[in-house]
Amino acid sequence: MDSLFGIPMNSIMVVLLVGLGVSLAVVGYVVLRNRIMFRMGVRNIPRRVAQSVLIVIGLMLSTLIISAALTTGDTVDHSITKLAYDWLGHIDETVMFDADNSTTATEKAIVPEAAVTKLEAALANDPDVDGIVPAIMEPLPIIDERTKLSSPAATMVGVDPSRLDGFPDIVTRDGHQVDLAALADDQLYLNKKAADELDARPGDTVTIYAQNAPYTFTVVDIVKDNVLTGAISFQGQGSFASEGMVTRLDVVQNLVGRQGELDAIGISNRGGVRDGLALSDTVAQKVEAALTFTNLEVTKQKQEFVDQAELMGNVMTTMFVVMGLFSIAAGILLIFMIFVMLAAERKPEMGMSRALGAKRGQLIQSFLSEGMAYNLGSALVGAALGVLVALAMTRIMASMFASFGVSIEPYVTSRSLIVAYSLGVVVTFITVIFSSWRVSHLNIVRAIRDIPEPTYRRATLRSLILGILGVLLGLYLGWVGLASKQSFPIPWVYRWSYLVRRPFYAAWLSPSG
Repeated sequence: MDSLFGIPMNSIMVVLLVGLGVSLAVVGYVVLRNRIMFRMGVRNIPRRVAQSVLIVIGLMLSTLIISAALTTGDTVDHSITKLAYDWLGHIDETVMFDADNSTTATEKAIVPEAAVTKLEAALANDPDVDGIVPAIMEPLPIIDERTKLSSPAATMVGVDPSRLDGFPDIVTRDGHQVDLAALADDQLYLNKKAADELDARPGDTVTIYAQNAPYTFTVVDIVKDNVLTGAISFQGQGSFASEGMVTRLDVVQNLVGRQGELDAIGISNRGGVRDGLALSDTVAQKVEAALTFTNLEVTKQKQEFVDQAELMGNVMTTMFVVMGLFSIAAGILLIFMIFVMLAAERKPEMGMSRALGAKRGQLIQSFLSEGMAYNLGSALVGAALGVLVALAMTRIMASMFASFGVSIEPYVTSRSLIVAYSLGVVVTFITVIFSSWRVSHLNIVRAIRDIPEPTYRRATLRSLILGILGVLLGLYLGWVGLASKQSFPIPWVYRWSYLVRRPFYAAWLSPSG
């Protein structure tokens, strides 16, 4: 799996490793500059073993989900890409008929054998090309004379044995490469899917119907399923792991009356089955330049197949991660609650520390040290358990995809484990920092006496309305002051209040008063 949410996994790994380094650097700073607070923080771990185990279990939740999602994506990606590599073997690009660029609508969808000669002449000394092999493929009915079982459309492949040096892909079930040139005109190899369908075995006689006539062949051996043995057709005629057989090119051409015609030309890049993929773009450009036939096209067969497999793996990983975001959020809240509860339990201890001269920042360092000790261990446990969860999910998927001929094999990459572990540590580190800062705000006297902090009455709607009216009144008085060219209308207010109080002053100063 190469990307997540469209971001390359290598970039994600680098960023998370930087975050992990920052987290460890902060803890290292506390160890070097304030070892007492560090030891005060971590000393609680061995003192309360049962509590420490419960905290580790709670903290590992996020890492477990991330690790399981990434490992599942790696498994799907590897299994499907392995299927592509197994079926295509050393064939990296193919040259086929291009219907979009054909000169007439009735033109035959074939590749002329002359194209092979031109390609060999143009790429003879090219170090990026290991081999060129022509092939013809025809779906034909077949019946096993011993078992009387049949297949209505088994793909019969004809391959030129003189050009198989760069394509060691036709092998028996035990891995031995066969000698196609040694086959007689009435001999062939059945692939594993066809052998299972016909219940055939080496030495059986099979009848193939071509051009409305029966032809008898002897099964020399059973070979593995791939493109050159008819398991999947270049032209999309076959399905995954379909029935097929292979023999010499000239035998099939004579059988179906297509002398001088091909269905595809396979090209092998320099390197092995997987290494040659890196040269697909370069070789495809060279083949296009060498082709002079306007109705032929070059297809990067293996690259397209592998890209589709990686896309499926990325989709499944993204799905698991998105589904796990709620659990990850719950895990973050759980981390916060755990540290708040730890602070509540150790409130008198924290109050005594503050009374003896410890600063709020030192309390944060103490809690940070304890939290990171839990964090580093819980992330490791979560990453390991995530792999076990992914393995269990792999078994379920393997049983689901077995009927489609797709083998799901467990696969874990170090990159995914690094990403899962680093992400778990970084997320927990940020949460520990916030929760440690939150719990460090305490009243020393109340903490020592272990009494609750005072609760403050929250503002009501009435107080909000009165506050808004007060603000409006202040704005009005300011406007009056500006209109009267005074900084504040105090004289105006005073005159207004004097007029109100004047009758009372007059009564108090009168002789009769």
